[in-house]
Amino acid sequence: MNKPVYMVLQAFSYPELGEKEATHAYPSFDESRYMAYSVITHGGRGVFYYGGSTIKSDDFHKSLFALTSELNALQPFLSAPEQPQVSAYVLKDFQQTPHPKGDEVAISVKQFGGDWMIALLNDTKSTLHSVAVKGMREINGLKLVELYGDEEVVVDDQEFITRLKPQEVKVFVTGKKWETRKWENGRKYLGIPMQASNP
Repeated sequence: MNKPVYMVLQAFSYPELGEKEATHAYPSFDESRYMAYSVITHGGRGVFYYGGSTIKSDDFHKSLFALTSELNALQPFLSAPEQPQVSAYVLKDFQQTPHPKGDEVAISVKQFGGDWMIALLNDTKSTLHSVAVKGMREINGLKLVELYGDEEVVVDDQEFITRLKPQEVKVFVTGKKWETRKWENGRKYLGIPMQASNP
């Protein structure tokens, strides 16, 4: 088919759309970030947010602005072509045998000028203790830093290894200049989870 896919993501709570019987629920910042990077790492070309004009929670508004400012800062990467020579796989034993390709880790690798971005997403609800990213011949020997995190890795023998918590997103780049601190407090938003219905 070879047509671009754009994903519509949540920017509302159902009662604000007129659903009187619905329970208020907003995604946390981490949940919104997971949804956005799920689109990016699975090949989506764009993200739309639906219902933003109905938002009544200032805290959720700020978390959404924090996320969209992060994506805006990365726009030179996000509009660049994928680097298909780079891949990720899960190491399953002490011999570091690559696990057969599955749906555990999604990856997007982009280059903009001399800078690189590697976005990783754990598509499971389990911790992945050893995720290897390989095929990075062009940046062998360089240090990568985690955006909005403390982890640093060095590309050695064209690869590096990291750990991913359940449904965690990690974005590695060749410099912290790609971070933005706009709406930084929004990154701490814990959301309003949907209440379980009574049996």
